[in-house]
Amino acid sequence: PCIAFVGSDEAIVDVPAIEAQMAKWPGGRLVRVQAGDHEVMMDTPETRARLFDAITAHFDAHNAARRTTAARA
Repeated sequence: PCIAFVGSDEAIVDVPAIEAQMAKWPGGRLVRVQAGDHEVMMDTPETRARLFDAITAHFDAHNAARRTTAARA
């Protein structure tokens, strides 16, 4: 599983290439950050909080799924 972020105002990297890669990635999720530039994790405190909350939820969900799978084994 993968979570990736791209700013809506991204001007450095090739956003269509990121979108294409994430569309092929099993369990991949692309989050678009409104009014975000290239370094979305260096954005406003509010934006950073939302990103870190999303990252934490991503790890929590996949860690819980892994524990459930291990318990069944």
